Amino acid sequence: MRSGIFNLLIIVSLFTSINCQAQTSTLDTFISVLEENSIYGKEVNWSKLKKELMHAEQFASLDSTTRIISSIQFIYQKLNDRHGSFFYNGKTYKGQFNDHFSKADSTILSYALDEKYAIRTTILADRYAYICIPSPSIPTSVFDNELEAVKILSAMGKQLQNIYLEVLNENIEGVIIDFRLSLGGAYPILISSLAPVLGDGIIFQMQGLDALNTSTVKLTKGNLYEDDRLIAQTDYNGSKIGSKVAILLGPLTSSAAEQSAIAFKGRKNVKYIGENSAGYLSMTSLFNFSNGNYFTYSSKLLRANDQKVYKTFLKPDIEVIGGDNFEDLYADKKVIRALEWFKNSK
Repeated sequence: MRSGIFNLLIIVSLFTSINCQAQTSTLDTFISVLEENSIYGKEVNWSKLKKELMHAEQFASLDSTTRIISSIQFIYQKLNDRHGSFFYNGKTYKGQFNDHFSKADSTILSYALDEKYAIRTTILADRYAYICIPSPSIPTSVFDNELEAVKILSAMGKQLQNIYLEVLNENIEGVIIDFRLSLGGAYPILISSLAPVLGDGIIFQMQGLDALNTSTVKLTKGNLYEDDRLIAQTDYNGSKIGSKVAILLGPLTSSAAEQSAIAFKGRKNVKYIGENSAGYLSMTSLFNFSNGNYFTYSSKLLRANDQKVYKTFLKPDIEVIGGDNFEDLYADKKVIRALEWFKNSK
């Protein structure tokens, strides 16, 4: 199977006219794909898992549709695949994990959905740039056409980059990159938009089940590549901006936001501040059914420039719990800690 964001796995499944048989076919196909391709697949005893599904009392009284959804959620849980999702008849289903979602997280979410805060730049203390990262995404159908996808990803990356360049200049002594309000989206948009801060070089490796499924994501002259394939183009040719970078993390920092934050691992003068991220670090692949339903599953893990493979969440170097204040950044405890680090570090 070819790797990469454009090589989404598409397999057509033939359904019978009888609903019960169709449900069985869907579940069998789901199991088959994950058993062969999930990055967590080798950690599961599939024979035992299939027997558990056949004899699970909690599924016995359910109708066929509810049973297949419950079974799929059960499999995601057994795989510990928090990032995978099953899209069925217009609804989204994930594994049911005991994740804590506090009242504070709900408050942060309201800011994440407000462009006034989610897409924001400013200068702090006259010499530090502050950039808040949004959650840009595009429909999965766009990736059916690679050239069109590159155009859209590039345009969105350039748009964000132009916003960031309003505060990024040679007089800046440090950059705060705030991922707390970013729920994810498309990582090529986020990473290409941050080319002025990242500079050219390897971003990370996407590590699959074997060497053939491993690829390298890198920036070259401001353009983003997966191996030799262009995936986002910004043409930024300026010098790297900001000698120090503070990465702000929070419990809502998810998926592409986590993947983009990892891009700064292994670099000098970088500090991660805040709380553990949400834990959706894996790269996912897509499987399409012929009836419009589809699912995603974790197919790759990221190896950062510090040579560590990240399986779950990002942990901050400096923990700061709560204290978020997006209306007054000078009263925000995580921002305050970042400014202190800038001033006290050599």
